Amino acid sequence: MNQILSTENNYKQKKPKMNNTLDMRKIMIIFSALIIIFALVIVGAKVIGMIKEKSKEQSGVVGNLNKPQINIKQDGTIYTLEVTYDEGLEQVKYWWNEETVIERPQHGSERFQIQNQIPEGDYNVLHVVAIGNDGSTNEVNQEFISESTIIDENKPIIDLFYSETTAKIDIIARSEIGIDQLTYRWNEEEEITIEHTQEGQKEIKITIDAKRGVNDLYITATDVEGNIQTKENVIKGIRSPDIKVELVNRNTISISISHDMGFKKIVININGQELIYDETNPQYSIETTTLNTSAEMPPGSVYVKIQVYTLEQEDKEYVYEGTAEIPE
Repeated sequence: MNQILSTENNYKQKKPKMNNTLDMRKIMIIFSALIIIFALVIVGAKVIGMIKEKSKEQSGVVGNLNKPQINIKQDGTIYTLEVTYDEGLEQVKYWWNEETVIERPQHGSERFQIQNQIPEGDYNVLHVVAIGNDGSTNEVNQEFISESTIIDENKPIIDLFYSETTAKIDIIARSEIGIDQLTYRWNEEEEITIEHTQEGQKEIKITIDAKRGVNDLYITATDVEGNIQTKENVIKGIRSPDIKVELVNRNTISISISHDMGFKKIVININGQELIYDETNPQYSIETTTLNTSAEMPPGSVYVKIQVYTLEQEDKEYVYEGTAEIPE
């Protein structure tokens, strides 16, 4: 009995050893699982970090795209420039070809727009630089290629020249075999015909007034054999201000500026001394169409520069510059 009990005791003592082995296996399995989980956590954290980093990079790209938007449209010989920016515009600069840069401070405005005539010539480039309040910048260079009528040797040739200064349009129709007549009309108005005045006449030339605002001008030329050429132009008719500067009574600079639609702003500079006529001037009125001023000057050289912005075209600058000698 004791032996049996002893044997049984020995057996019972070995049994815990098996349980220890099983417990160790469980511990190894759990430990391995924890290592795998820990590895997954590390990999996951790294992946998340990479995603965040990628997200930051993408955010940076989007941020770089957040800049003033410049839109330029062409309608015949008229172009429209529009600049917009939700953060507000600090300044817009634009110029044609190699001409003087025109700067237009915007003081936080979200939109800037102008509409004007495209310069004459077969090829022109409009340069635009827009600067936002936050310092972001966008720049566009837009090419304009003339849409002039393709020359057909069997048809008359039509040339058109428009002067904003005089608000006059010169129209010339010519043909080597002889020109018969020239007709033109504005929009849907009645057509006007000019006949040739002598036999074998090769050219008909007329000068007409440009209509105010944006209008369509249709021109037709017919030669003596019945060949017909047509031309269509969009004309934006405006009037330049009349600027007169005279030296009177030997020492007085007399200035007279007039425009039938009034003024947005006038800057008169005489030898560095400026007179500004705009909304900040107590005497300013949108009803004023003529501004007269004069200044007595001491002997010596006089330099006069006048910048005029009319209410007809507020963004267009008209400039007068001149010098004079005041005798002693």
